[in-house]
Amino acid sequence: MKQFLKNNGVLIAGIVLPLALMLVFHIAEVATRASVADPQYDLIFTANGYGDPSWHVGVENEQLIVRYTPPKTPPVGYVTPKPQLYRLDHRTMTASLLNINYDHIVDGVVQDPAIDEINKNRLSTTAESPDGYQLIYGSLLKTLMGYVGGIFVFSGVCLLIGMMWDDMSSAERVIITFGPGLIAFIMGALCLKDQRFEKAATPFFLAGAGLQPTGMFVYMHEYLQPTGDMFLPVLGVSGVMLAQQFAGFLKWRRSSLAFFSIMFWAFFIGTALGKLRIDGDLAAVTLSLSLMCLSAAADRSPHRAIAPFWYFIGTAGLLSGYFELIRGSSLELSYLGLNAFMVWLSISLASRTVLLVSVAGLMGWLAWYTDKYFAHVIGWPVALIILGFVMIALSAYAMKLGRMIKASSA
Repeated sequence: MKQFLKNNGVLIAGIVLPLALMLVFHIAEVATRASVADPQYDLIFTANGYGDPSWHVGVENEQLIVRYTPPKTPPVGYVTPKPQLYRLDHRTMTASLLNINYDHIVDGVVQDPAIDEINKNRLSTTAESPDGYQLIYGSLLKTLMGYVGGIFVFSGVCLLIGMMWDDMSSAERVIITFGPGLIAFIMGALCLKDQRFEKAATPFFLAGAGLQPTGMFVYMHEYLQPTGDMFLPVLGVSGVMLAQQFAGFLKWRRSSLAFFSIMFWAFFIGTALGKLRIDGDLAAVTLSLSLMCLSAAADRSPHRAIAPFWYFIGTAGLLSGYFELIRGSSLELSYLGLNAFMVWLSISLASRTVLLVSVAGLMGWLAWYTDKYFAHVIGWPVALIILGFVMIALSAYAMKLGRMIKASSA
């Protein structure tokens, strides 16, 4: 038995640690319920509607009111998401979605039997109910300490695995890397089945997206014969992960899964372009255009929170890739045309991220161009002064455009 524990210590730790953590939390939950009186009042809360000015859910005269104000400019490409109202039953501590027909609107107010049933009771917006229970929002310190604690635990497990890596068999190496990733993805899916644990789904999906590719690469290294083609493993892993993440997105419509789908799409297409021996700069421009289109689609959907990051990557890749393509040729000045187009596009997309990267790219190009062609002439100091004023003017204009974009997006 001792020899078995010595030879399989890391594998056992990888299985026991998550189970022990689950047991600790379960004991803490049971102890809390035993020492604290049960709540006596139900809770009404909403989701999937915040941030959209068309819908307003509130309490007026102790009655639940759902108002709808049609937007002046109807959104293009997606349907305005409707709020989802839930009722938390204090007896069972489970939340159920209220079946409300949001299309039945009279004088801007949604009329539905489910709302009428809720309004048979008195509703209060105070943070504390008469039985003493309080609605407390997570504090920054609490959230920060939770993330730091999670990082410490993850780092400790990784360090333990690294210390015993050479003593592990091939099967143990694959299980200890791929196994937790797959379990994390499954746990994320299970969290979505209970409203109380929905917020835990994203960290699980993040862990799954990071650990599963690692396990796949470990499997290839341990069991497959090297072919000398570095593109094939990346194509295989990114293709499998793209299929998994996109299928999960189609099933659960989570922004985190949409983000990872775009990420693995970028890995897959970038690797495929490299395998086809397409010029790296041309491949960067092609991939960046793809990311810009995907970002625009995300920006016009309920998953708009992921759009700025991919706007940044797409715009930076497009401008830098095109610059490398035309550098040293007679088309160097065409970069100004592309940059002007990107500024116009930032206004059309109402994206300050695209505007920021475009203005930064223009300033960098102006500095490079003047240094290349005017550095060794007498007028170079004057050119620097002029360039400084140009950049100040560009920054002022960019701030003006940023305010216009903010106003139009609002």
